[in-house]
Amino acid sequence: MRSRANEEATALSRREAEFSERRRLFEQRRSEIEQRLEGRSSERAEAAGRRESLEFDLQVLDRLSRLVERSGDEIRVAQEAMDSTYREQLEATRAGAERLEEVRRERKRPRRNSRS
Repeated sequence: MRSRANEEATALSRREAEFSERRRLFEQRRSEIEQRLEGRSSERAEAAGRRESLEFDLQVLDRLSRLVERSGDEIRVAQEAMDSTYREQLEATRAGAERLEEVRRERKRPRRNSRS
């Protein structure tokens, strides 16, 4: 009976050791899973931060694009006005040069009536 009790105690100790090892493995596995999940949640948080930053950058680029387009329109209008003013000044200069040339030609012509 004593040997049977010893055998059962040994078997029980073995089972207890198996359960302890199993518990340790489960705890280790659970810890690994929690670390992975924690890592993934921080990765998700980083990805969300990058996404928000990219969305903000897109909004800024959209606003800048509209600003550049508006500025381009204003520059085109100003350029057209300057071109028009330049053409008007050029025409006025040509007209003035033509008038000056006419006056010179008039002076160079001999005056017939002044001596008679």
